[in-house]
Amino acid sequence: MPLLSRRPQARRGRAVFIQKGQSLHLVEYSLRRSARKTIGFQIDERGLTISAPRWVPLRDIEDAIQEKNRWIVEKQAEWRAFERARARSAPHYADGGHIRLLGRRVTLRCNSYADRYRKTHYLLAGDELWVAGPGADDPSWLETRVTSWLKQQARYLFELRLAAFADALGRYPSGWALSSARSRWGSCSQDGRILLSWRLIHFPLRIVDYVIAHEVAHLAEMNHGPQFWATLERILPDYRQARDELQRYPDGLLPG
Repeated sequence: MPLLSRRPQARRGRAVFIQKGQSLHLVEYSLRRSARKTIGFQIDERGLTISAPRWVPLRDIEDAIQEKNRWIVEKQAEWRAFERARARSAPHYADGGHIRLLGRRVTLRCNSYADRYRKTHYLLAGDELWVAGPGADDPSWLETRVTSWLKQQARYLFELRLAAFADALGRYPSGWALSSARSRWGSCSQDGRILLSWRLIHFPLRIVDYVIAHEVAHLAEMNHGPQFWATLERILPDYRQARDELQRYPDGLLPG
């Protein structure tokens, strides 16, 4: 993407009616003027943003919106559905709230009490995680402590699975660490160091295994060519189902 010669102008809120079939839809959008040569459309959590060259009149921009009416309405509907799914899957840090652990919905049970050593105690019993500590009735305190607990579980599990797949391949990483990435679940550097997002602990074990085996396979093949996939299949024969399942979870969406 070419660098802009000048900073884009600030967004300006506008609205226009578009017709899809027999229905009229009021579409709100932000207009951003820039040095680009064509009109661009983007839909995200902020809504519809249109980037247009400075010299294009507003009439032509709204004509372009009409031409893209089907795409705009469909993409807005897809985004609203994604937002609803993300809200359903998002952790809720409170007594009776929930988190995801290896694909399971785990209910939080909290007990706030004064501890002279300010220690936090955890107990996973079935589908309930009991958390006791001096700030368990504070959502931010609870989020910090539960996240720390989840990272501990991730570190323990990932190390076990890394060792298993490395033994199967006969290649070993030079080191590994947890990351906080939200969509790049794993990586393997040229020097053999593996990073794994702790957030994988939310997903079923089959997806955890796929990501870890994928990165271990890169110890032998630093590419995604046929030899890489053959190597991955050797250490994880049923990787395809987990790979396809993981691709259905974009950034910010956890198993529902």
